[in-house]
Amino acid sequence: AHLSPAVNLTCASCAGVLTAIATQPIWLAKTRLQLQHSSDARYRGMLHVLSSVQRHEGAVGLWRGLLPSLFLVSHVSIHFTIY
Repeated sequence: AHLSPAVNLTCASCAGVLTAIATQPIWLAKTRLQLQHSSDARYRGMLHVLSSVQRHEGAVGLWRGLLPSLFLVSHVSIHFTIY
């Protein structure tokens, strides 16, 4: 079945938004682990980052930085639709 460009754009946008929401805590943990200095290590691993963030910043803290990722979804959606 052939889908219209509008349907392709909608599907790509929905997939991008859901992916960004689902993976944001992983990216947050990765970034915090990479930015800590080895002499002043605050986190022991990914699960420690996730539990610490949830404990000190609340569950919403796990999705800190989500908005810029959502802005990038439109860029990818347009490429997906054109392709």
